[in-house]
Amino acid sequence: MKKTKHIKTSKRLKDAMAAININASTLSKRSGVSEASVSQYINGSHAPSNITAGKMATVLNCSPLYLMGFDIEENHNKSDPLIAELTDQLKGFSPEDKRHIIEYAKLYSKMIKNKKGDDD
Repeated sequence: MKKTKHIKTSKRLKDAMAAININASTLSKRSGVSEASVSQYINGSHAPSNITAGKMATVLNCSPLYLMGFDIEENHNKSDPLIAELTDQLKGFSPEDKRHIIEYAKLYSKMIKNKKGDDD
């Protein structure tokens, strides 16, 4: 019988994946962590390193420490499952392009706020 050593990490990883509706293969592709390693973390036979937890946490929109089983508050954003997709899309952009995208998002946000103000 296989013993699960890292129960808390396994459960939190499964919960975070479910919150954004992704499977192990998708987590592997988006995070750059091998499928074999992700599988070991999910089944609780191994715990991720700090670096690996950080890679997965970025995709899962939660804290690496939370994923590693530390007693901190869960903080993945269950209300916006598009965060992981947005993070995935930004990986191909240069730092300068990312800054442009952030500036565009700020302008777009201002435009939406102004439009809402005009509607009142």
